[in-house]
Amino acid sequence: MGESPSYIICSISRSWYLVFSLEARCYDSNLTNTSLHLIPCELPKTPIFLRIRSTPCVSGHCGKYGTCFQYVSGGLIFSTCNCIAGWKGWGCTDGSTARPESELMLDVLLLTLSNLLFLPAVILSAYRKYFTEAFVYFATMTSSAVRYFS
Repeated sequence: MGESPSYIICSISRSWYLVFSLEARCYDSNLTNTSLHLIPCELPKTPIFLRIRSTPCVSGHCGKYGTCFQYVSGGLIFSTCNCIAGWKGWGCTDGSTARPESELMLDVLLLTLSNLLFLPAVILSAYRKYFTEAFVYFATMTSSAVRYFS
């Protein structure tokens, strides 16, 4: 009793570290009394059980508007949520700057319609045997759609 606690400093990275404080305390439980009394520890060694668990992102997911990414750097595993549509926060749960659902749907519809407007150009150029131009229009249409939805 009276001894100062032992400290263990674990440097995790260059930007932060953990400090563990360890102090042995022994209690005597009197079976007739419900209270515990602190007594001097007479054990030469005190066992310590340490269990550290980690989950990717926030409880393993990033909500409806986020994707959980895990990557390894310097032997350490990191995870982060990549939020979309203006959502932010640890688990993409802060919608204070989020875009409304109707605006997102309008964006998708306008992109789809603008890509479909390439179809007359593709058909007309193929009909007139301008196959190079038809291919360029078709490639532009498909790459625009693939880029947006991936």
